[in-house]
Amino acid sequence: CFDCGGALLHLRLFEFLNRLSGSVPHNSEKRLSLQISRAIEYINGERGCELNLRTLAGKLHMSESNLRRRFKLETGLSVKNYIHRQRQEIARYYLQKTFTGVDEIAEKCGFQSAAAFCHFFKMQTGFSPLQYRFASGDRAAKERKYDDSEKE
Repeated sequence: CFDCGGALLHLRLFEFLNRLSGSVPHNSEKRLSLQISRAIEYINGERGCELNLRTLAGKLHMSESNLRRRFKLETGLSVKNYIHRQRQEIARYYLQKTFTGVDEIAEKCGFQSAAAFCHFFKMQTGFSPLQYRFASGDRAAKERKYDDSEKE
């Protein structure tokens, strides 16, 4: 589902740095089980797709209730909250670091529409995606403006 060449490299780097910083909370005395590690890998790899608990449980050959219980126990987050957190992080990345439009970001994050994405993002952050882009310094726009001034 996720087919953007350079963006995929950035995403993988972003995920790696998030793992180093402890973005996936878990019980520090225990390692994540193989099934929950696979669940996290699947969620992270399928961000641009419609993802639900039933599909994920089927991929892992687990019941929905067992997946829900074990995921929460091992990570400290529900599956739904983990998916939301990942979608929010990737949306923030695109809003801060790229010129990507809201429609395309919505698609990359697995939303059916830009309106659904905007509603989700505002509920999570208190800002619309464009307000967030502007409030975060709109680095991409500043870089574009700087590049344009060099051409003159």
